[in-house]
Amino acid sequence: FMLELVYCAVVTLGEVPQEALGPLLLIETPRLLFPFARAIIANSTREAGFPPLQVAPVDFVQLYQQQQQQARNEEQQNAAQVDSGAKLN
Repeated sequence: FMLELVYCAVVTLGEVPQEALGPLLLIETPRLLFPFARAIIANSTREAGFPPLQVAPVDFVQLYQQQQQQARNEEQQNAAQVDSGAKLN
């Protein structure tokens, strides 16, 4: 079987420091939504006559940290390319 779920939320943030926006939107919001999406998937497959599909938990903190590290690596690579280009001229 094939199951596709599109699940979203509208999030309203009050006065939040700029450095907290990323963690709130990319860690806490998915952490709140994901259990509901998992339940929808399990219930939908079960109600369709299949064994309930149990989606594995996701570590949103780890995903966020990986994304941040990748962004830092790309910034360093871009800076190194700019530096090497400047030395050639």
